[in-house]
Amino acid sequence: ERYQDAKDQFIKTLELDPNFRSALWSLGYNYIYMREYEKALETFLLAQSRTKGDSIGLKGQAPLGYIYALMEKHDEVEKCLRILNEREAANPDTSFNFDYVMIYKALKDYDKVFYYLEKAFEERNGGILFIGKHPVWKDVQADSRFKILMKKVGLNF
Repeated sequence: ERYQDAKDQFIKTLELDPNFRSALWSLGYNYIYMREYEKALETFLLAQSRTKGDSIGLKGQAPLGYIYALMEKHDEVEKCLRILNEREAANPDTSFNFDYVMIYKALKDYDKVFYYLEKAFEERNGGILFIGKHPVWKDVQADSRFKILMKKVGLNF
């Protein structure tokens, strides 16, 4: 786990292009892995503010909900979930299943995590492949439902 090295690289990348949102989102998650939650929140809010066409802050609810859940800011988590519900209703052709997975994972509501993972599987969402080995997903990987899901995907863990 080379989170400090990753952080340094994201910061160098952002020095070259301060508006590179992927680097900002990744830096925010890296701060979470380093347990620097205030920095993660600050970084996610900055990334959200730089999202074009989103002057009212509708996008980026998954990382915000994730960090708010880790920080036990339950009112803010509920706000993120409400905004996700509104976005989902307004954009029926867009999948928000992994957004929900992230938030419910941080809340440790594993029934809802697996509910949305199943929905992601049913829609053949490729994001499901990324939870297989990443250490952040250890809690989900430890659940007996994880192996069943991965078998359905065609992976053996």
